[in-house]
Amino acid sequence: MDILFTKVQLNVTPCLLNDLSQFLDSLSNYYISIELKSYRPARKPITTPLSDIPNPQEIRKRKLIVRDWFFFVVWSNRVKSLFKTAAKQQKEKQENIQALAK
Repeated sequence: MDILFTKVQLNVTPCLLNDLSQFLDSLSNYYISIELKSYRPARKPITTPLSDIPNPQEIRKRKLIVRDWFFFVVWSNRVKSLFKTAAKQQKEKQENIQALAK
């Protein structure tokens, strides 16, 4: 078995670091989005214009659907922020443990 080692030179630029951090954020958001999809509202939005809906019950139903989706957006933003703060707190705990170990 022959193994050939070569020197690999990487030039890391701030743009590359920014792209890598965005990639990692998108990966973490991907797993969050899988969980959030199970909680999204089951009712689909009504796309007909309000002027074409003669029934007041249909107008009320449309408003309730919009409200459900709005609550879902607000809730998902809260969950994402909770995940981010939990990750920051966990990272800080690990750093504190490493600092105490030294």
